[in-house]
Amino acid sequence: MKTEKPIISICIPTYNGEKYLEETLNSIKSQTYTDYEVIIVDDQSSDCTYTIAKIFSEKDTRVHLHINEKNLGLVGNWNRCIELAQGDWIKFVFQDDIIKHNCLSLMMKAVDQNNPIVFCRRDFFFHSKIDDTSKSFYMSIPRLDEIFPDANFISPTQICQAVLTDFRNFFGEPTSTLIHRSIFERFGLFNPAMVQLCDLEYWIRVGIHTGIKYVPESLVQFRVHPSSTSSTNKDTQNYRSSHMDRLILLHEFAYNSFYEPLRKFTKEVHPDRNFKKELADKAFWLKNLANATSSPENIKLTPKDHWKHIAILYPKIESSFYLMPYIVKNWFNKTLLWRFIKN
Repeated sequence: MKTEKPIISICIPTYNGEKYLEETLNSIKSQTYTDYEVIIVDDQSSDCTYTIAKIFSEKDTRVHLHINEKNLGLVGNWNRCIELAQGDWIKFVFQDDIIKHNCLSLMMKAVDQNNPIVFCRRDFFFHSKIDDTSKSFYMSIPRLDEIFPDANFISPTQICQAVLTDFRNFFGEPTSTLIHRSIFERFGLFNPAMVQLCDLEYWIRVGIHTGIKYVPESLVQFRVHPSSTSSTNKDTQNYRSSHMDRLILLHEFAYNSFYEPLRKFTKEVHPDRNFKKELADKAFWLKNLANATSSPENIKLTPKDHWKHIAILYPKIESSFYLMPYIVKNWFNKTLLWRFIKN
């Protein structure tokens, strides 16, 4: 009986994923590379997700099934998977995605001690109910090999330059990655305060230090369907996912110590750009938007609620020196300007 730790931990965070989970698990079962374990962590699903996962775990001793005592949410469940993983390398595969039979094999061929994070090209797999506008949105996101033609390694400097040019997730989703566990020890876990750009933030946080290895072959299919998190966040265009994640990302650019390489690069290449001022500008606008937005009575959290929550986590969005001109202007408008208008 094998007792050694596996080389790869395939992490599958699940929540109400019964529709596609079996197909996902079958794609993992077909892998030519076999030195792996499968960590399935169910986040209190209300459908048959757990039952489907349990059937697979009973047939394959490499499959380990866990269920959270309480719902941790999207990013919280990602991080729980990482905590439970035993392998040297972490391979996320989301409950509705598919990996090709040689995915693990080809990605492992690309790794070495100097490249602790590997990406591969991903294809989008669109559900029939995804409209043309949504398809165009996804297809318009540039791929790494379009930004960096013929590159199998993308340096920290190249990533800094690309990030300053485009805020979209041109890296890819977690299913398209293979990450050495030392990355999480060095840079921490995914940010649970974010709901839409949580993976993009992490790729930038890590990539501007280590660079990334790239396999220019389509080894994964990212499924886009009406009930997927990315589709829901995009379609609703709600205040939280549409605006606050980008505010948090700007906050990290401006203040998080992990982003010092990006700030240093920006000063050298774009000395007139100031992340702290950009954050203040966006924060002032978003706070006013939250105060001015009316919400249906049945909504659980209003834009004001979201703003207050994020402001507690990131107090700089309400207390930065760069907010002073806005604060003074508001005070002037409320205290003095109305008197001049009246007279």
